[in-house]
Amino acid sequence: MNRIYGALVLSVMLMGFYGCQGASAPKTEPVTPKTQETKTEVAKTEATTVADAVKVGDNVAAEWMPDSWYYATVKKVTGENYDVDYADGTSGTITRGHIKTLDKNLKLAVGDKVSAVWSGARFYAGAVQDLKEGGATIKWDDGSSPSFVELGKIYK
Repeated sequence: MNRIYGALVLSVMLMGFYGCQGASAPKTEPVTPKTQETKTEVAKTEATTVADAVKVGDNVAAEWMPDSWYYATVKKVTGENYDVDYADGTSGTITRGHIKTLDKNLKLAVGDKVSAVWSGARFYAGAVQDLKEGGATIKWDDGSSPSFVELGKIYK
């Protein structure tokens, strides 16, 4: 029994050693042209939408650090890079994935989860408590007193 077990172990070891010497990349299913075309079209649509949507002079939500969004104004657009001036007086360059457009005509409803500027330039999470002309009263997730925020400083 020990000889059979030993032979089995030796066989597995040799297969592992010699099998790795000529190993090739694992085979994957080929991507059909239609699937590839769809992915490319989606990527082009997203890039076009962002590039068309953000232009010099726009007020935006710009990510300064991970999950820290600040109110800013776009000063220059170069490909996928956006030079912005933050509302606190600092400036920086961010890429397409770190910018959100702000819409002064944003359609909101009571109860909508949003991020909005609170006291200064940083965006915080909350929910729409009440709608008023030109903005909304936001009930902040951190328990701070609700406050009015004008449209153009809120995003869903």
